[in-house]
Amino acid sequence: MADYACPPMMSPLERRYRLLLKAYPAEYRAVRGDEIVATLLDNARPGQRVPSPADVADILGHALRRRFSPDLQEAAGLAAPWALALIAGVAGFVWWRVEPMITTTGPIAYAAWLLAAAGAVLLPSAARRPLIGLALAATLAAALTAPIMGVQRPPIWVIMSLLGLGCIALTRRAAFDTESRLNIAAASVAVTLTCHLFSPRVDGYYQPVIARIGAVVAIGVLATAVVAFHRKRQGRSPRSALLAGLVLALPATWLGPIDAIEWQFPVDSLTAARFGRLAHVIVATCAVVCLLALMNHSRPLLKARLSAILVGGALGFAAFAGAVAWPRHVTVTIVVLALTALLLGTRPRIPTLLITAALTLLACWLIGVYSNDWTAIGWSDPSRTVVLASMLTIAPCSLTVLIGLPQRSAAIIPSSIWISYLVLPALLAWGPLLWALAVGAIIAAGHKLLASR
Repeated sequence: MADYACPPMMSPLERRYRLLLKAYPAEYRAVRGDEIVATLLDNARPGQRVPSPADVADILGHALRRRFSPDLQEAAGLAAPWALALIAGVAGFVWWRVEPMITTTGPIAYAAWLLAAAGAVLLPSAARRPLIGLALAATLAAALTAPIMGVQRPPIWVIMSLLGLGCIALTRRAAFDTESRLNIAAASVAVTLTCHLFSPRVDGYYQPVIARIGAVVAIGVLATAVVAFHRKRQGRSPRSALLAGLVLALPATWLGPIDAIEWQFPVDSLTAARFGRLAHVIVATCAVVCLLALMNHSRPLLKARLSAILVGGALGFAAFAGAVAWPRHVTVTIVVLALTALLLGTRPRIPTLLITAALTLLACWLIGVYSNDWTAIGWSDPSRTVVLASMLTIAPCSLTVLIGLPQRSAAIIPSSIWISYLVLPALLAWGPLLWALAVGAIIAAGHKLLASR
């Protein structure tokens, strides 16, 4: 197997190329790594010390495709026109109905996405991906230029969803056929009009409009399940359509629940903090990733690494709580993570543990900044902030369930109980897409458990 430890006699350029090759799967890197590096060095300019931006993009893009199964790549291509239609529909509605009442930098992005959708329908195929790239850049610009222009930016969840769906639309290299082009045009108009019919009066900063848009987008994503069912009735495999729906569901769920406050059960303020929009994003992301892993038979994470993630997460969260506030919820959180790691029955990897602890501490602080009007210190309700940050623990607990299920590990018991405790009180606030993902996860987990017998 090739050595990627960067020997001391290696040139700086070669060392950096080999570091970039870490993005590839280890098996592929061992077979093709030296050949790729040699080709890159042969094509390098005299005296070049760092990889060019084009080389970086090419390596990372190819590595990402190698990490995905062919089925998942096909599903992303199938989802691309759906993603573009959803973006155009949402952009058209928000620009038409919301922006006249709440001025933001959003039209910079919305105009670019409508142009990209129109280009995908009317222009030659070669123009589609550059226009989508331009729209992605415009979406980032809409978020970053708001302080300079002195107006609000679109809500961060809208920006995230546009970027996520846009990246899906960008993955397809093949040309759209005539049917796909017509579907993009028709679906864009349908999404815009449906959002108009479903959305109530605008009362504040895009709310409750965002949640209603999320419900409409969820209906569009769930339509892929209808396509899958139709394929199955025709005797064709529904797998690609189901995977396409999951790929679309990842950014679509970031638009959040129907109305987490309105539908929340009567609970105290600290408990209510457990399931806001941030928690919805974390739960939905974990559900989609776990379902994709189950359907693609992904190689499981090593128990030693998972144990390190659990312990590191507990240490990072404890450090954050110790500096901010320590409600009783913190102690329970740390005990659950530690007990789960103990039940895995393996020693954690120290480097992974330290990296996870540092990243968890940073993520908790960023959540605190986000949830306190983008202020770095002097938070008015530190206990609520800490409880909100504890929702990050859903991610390692979801990994534990995913990995421990086929092995029937006892570690899945505290993980499952903890996830249920955090999210079930807000069951009615989940929204249709997260309900469907939860049902799908339960069915997939049942099949995995039966298959392990």
